[in-house]
Amino acid sequence: MLLLKILGILLVILLGLVLFLLLATIPRVGVRVTGKDGLAGIWIRYGWLKLRIYPLPKRKKVKKTPESAKKKEPAPKKESPFDFSKLDLGDAFYLLLDLLDELRDALRLDTVRVDAMLATGDAARTGILLGQIAALTGMITPFLEQNFNIRDYHIAVDGDFQGNTTHWEAEIAFSVRPVRMGWALVKRWRTLKRLYDSIQKTEANKT
Repeated sequence: MLLLKILGILLVILLGLVLFLLLATIPRVGVRVTGKDGLAGIWIRYGWLKLRIYPLPKRKKVKKTPESAKKKEPAPKKESPFDFSKLDLGDAFYLLLDLLDELRDALRLDTVRVDAMLATGDAARTGILLGQIAALTGMITPFLEQNFNIRDYHIAVDGDFQGNTTHWEAEIAFSVRPVRMGWALVKRWRTLKRLYDSIQKTEANKT
């Protein structure tokens, strides 16, 4: 009797694992990311289910009396923990091309839109950065057009040689089988970690 119970439990676990693998491998997972001078929103689509995972919906706050509202000072604006100016654009684009090459038969690109106005406060540095991005864009655009049928594709980058703040707006939408994407990222975890560490703000580069 005990043996039958153990076999029943093992069978239930096995069926659960099979169901999990089917849910993880067969359906495609769609992702939509938007940004405007910073990350604006991330949506996940799994079959008919669509869910916004960033930013999470805010809970309704209890209305306060005018007296308590006057006493409360506005919360300080949170500083981003990342400094994208430290990102190695060459490494990032080569990693992107490597991932796209491996996932060309599993990845479906729907939207790739980027509009950027570069400004660094230094006209020479802005010109160099603009030239680097133009060269990298010239590399990736033919690759995408040859290997993917993208419904909405637009990349435009210009430079503001008088300003000191870069402004950009982007939207990317794609779908992929999660197991293929996960395996491709796992194989390149060292490169991903190096890029992640390079844009993290530390006490040394905050000053």
